[in-house]
Amino acid sequence: MRLHRYLASLVLMAALAAPLAMWSSPRDDDDRREKHSRYYDRDHHDYHQWNDSESRNYERWEREEHREHREFDRLKAKEKNKYWAWRHRHFDNDDRH
Repeated sequence: MRLHRYLASLVLMAALAAPLAMWSSPRDDDDRREKHSRYYDRDHHDYHQWNDSESRNYERWEREEHREHREFDRLKAKEKNKYWAWRHRHFDNDDRH
């Protein structure tokens, strides 16, 4: 009877721990999600999909504005707004979903 209780406890613990293990494990699309984030532009009330094309536009903005390269995520909100304003003036039919 003790063995039966012990095994039942192990099965119950495994059943409770499985969803936590799956939730915390890295997923295949995590890298893709990081590289393809969506940003909300408050001034223009729209979303911008950050992808390779947006990355090239950001690098172009940095060159045109004579800025030292910084990751977009590290910019202050004011600087991000400047980029989105520039981006709207240089719209090139990229998807914004």
